[in-house]
Amino acid sequence: MEKSWYLLTCFLSIVNGFRFPTPSTLFTENHLKDDEGPLLAVLDFNKRLQVLNTTSAKRIAKIGLLGGNNGASANINFNYEDGLIYWTDVSSKKVYSLNAETGEQKVILEGDLRSPEGLTYDWIHKNCYVCDPFGNKIVVFNTVTGLRKTLIEVENPKDVAADPRNGWLYIAHGWESTARISRSGLNGENMQELTARLEIPYSISLDFVGNKLYYTDWNKILSMKLNGERIRTFYRTSGYDYTPNTMTVSREYVFWTTSIEEQVRRKKKRGSTRIIKFNALENYNRYNSQTDSYMGIVAIHSQNQPATASLCGDNNGGCSHFCLPSPVDLHLSPSFTCHCPDDMELTDDNKTCDCNM
Repeated sequence: MEKSWYLLTCFLSIVNGFRFPTPSTLFTENHLKDDEGPLLAVLDFNKRLQVLNTTSAKRIAKIGLLGGNNGASANINFNYEDGLIYWTDVSSKKVYSLNAETGEQKVILEGDLRSPEGLTYDWIHKNCYVCDPFGNKIVVFNTVTGLRKTLIEVENPKDVAADPRNGWLYIAHGWESTARISRSGLNGENMQELTARLEIPYSISLDFVGNKLYYTDWNKILSMKLNGERIRTFYRTSGYDYTPNTMTVSREYVFWTTSIEEQVRRKKKRGSTRIIKFNALENYNRYNSQTDSYMGIVAIHSQNQPATASLCGDNNGGCSHFCLPSPVDLHLSPSFTCHCPDDMELTDDNKTCDCNM
């Protein structure tokens, strides 16, 4: 079924006349300059990806994606340097990638996942972190080597956001009385609770310009400093139909999808109360909340994956397998720890993994 869906995807891409641009031409081919953008990639429940030019407010692509027979695409992220889109699918229990230049789609993570949902990409150290809420765990896998490790065991993790500049992984997890926004090192250590003042955490996004974390809860979007201080309500709605579902931050805007109707909205981070709705992405036919809901959204822009030095240096920290950063502001030495895939163990040198121990 996945193969036949992929063939249909290729056909649709040809008919639409759209070739997802490579990173070097990401904004020139779509008439976006450095001071404009970003592109919005929006994932719906039924394995469809739509791409929106936020400058012209026009949809520039609609692509069918690989996934399970019953849809259930869950969340989305991107790899700017390599021109890749990543997404999770609850039905197939897999993680996929789309090559922006060639259109190739493939499975990049499968097995021992009960319900892959939120994901984030560490573009400096080439690691992808995936939430498995039914498995109560967060898995990390390297997109170059394919190595994987169960990194954190936590109740009902829904979404994650990586900050490889500072070595932190932000986590939305729990439900109602157990709901939390927390952070740990990208190595899964030094877990800190940032706030328990929420009920239904679902989506989080880092603002690399303002150094803030934005997150959704029930009928609102909130923000905080990266250490959990100064929590502020950014947006609130009184209607369930327009409750923020998934969200992303880029440059001066916050973008979000709504829970019931298939809508994408945006609001400036500061200085304006105006809400902009992107009609180009709406479904004007009969709407089915079970199959047409927007499940993930990501803003594709170079500023959302800023260049910075690797905390593992040039030789993977001397680690034989995983080199995972520690939080920079804890001033730990070294600035990383070596880790092993699930079927291996670390030897006494704390760098080498052995499968025979």
